[in-house]
Amino acid sequence: MKIRLISGFTALLVCTSIGARPMPEKPQQFGYKCSWLAVKTTSRDKLIRSLRLTELREVNWTQGLESAQSATNGTLFVSPQLGPWILVIGLSLPDSGSEANHLPDRLSPLLKELGSKFDEVHYYSTHRVVDYHAWAKLAQGRVIRKFGYLGETGETFWNEGGLTLEEKRLGFQAMNSRLPGEEDVLKIAALWSIDTSFPNGTLFPAANGIIGRLPKQ
Repeated sequence: MKIRLISGFTALLVCTSIGARPMPEKPQQFGYKCSWLAVKTTSRDKLIRSLRLTELREVNWTQGLESAQSATNGTLFVSPQLGPWILVIGLSLPDSGSEANHLPDRLSPLLKELGSKFDEVHYYSTHRVVDYHAWAKLAQGRVIRKFGYLGETGETFWNEGGLTLEEKRLGFQAMNSRLPGEEDVLKIAALWSIDTSFPNGTLFPAANGIIGRLPKQ
């Protein structure tokens, strides 16, 4: 085995088999049936530490997104640098909770913690099967906006902060003016941070990300 340092971060090492380093790729599209964070930072090491990820492994976009689609493996894909943003992608992110389903909100404490360490932290998630759509924006540790809707139960589980200009541009003229859909999540992500369809993906260099395992709840 060969030990490789990631961005000079000596406390976290990635073990890669000799000759098996994944081929770096340009960013690949994602967003549907997915959850992710967008964190404004230039330090992937700090973000990995803050998430307390373990069992780190270097992967390309194809491998990272494939791992991110599992809600049971406990892993997240931490993207390479995308302008001022780094994305953390995976259905293993903590659950936002549901009073109707008697599930606690385990996500808000994580957003609050990350918000205290980074300039901006966003959350996006959508899953059409249960009609789940959510977005959140924290800046300088303060919640600017949090909205979440679960159509399966007809529940608005988050509704904090005033409507943003971007939401109004999408037709949300009042808090409950219309029901959200998966396209709204993707459009808000594009307006607030990164368009995950990557229409200008060629602007970003081919680079690998990291997958790691969250601590058990």
